[in-house]
Amino acid sequence: MKLYGYEVNTCNYKNFKMKQLKNFQSMLKSNIRNFKDIDNPTLEDMEREYKAEELLPLIKHEIKVRSKDGRD
Repeated sequence: MKLYGYEVNTCNYKNFKMKQLKNFQSMLKSNIRNFKDIDNPTLEDMEREYKAEELLPLIKHEIKVRSKDGRD
């Protein structure tokens, strides 16, 4: 999934800095809300929503873990 010009997925999300993860989290939350407003979603829309919903909890967890141990 392309976020702020970076290819972010379930395999590489841990490689990004904390600030980037927070930006990705914000963008994913916004994207998921926008998907809910689509009346007749296409297959591509549903696939993007699925990827966003899969990636968001992973990023949230990584932010939480890094915040607790002081990593950036």
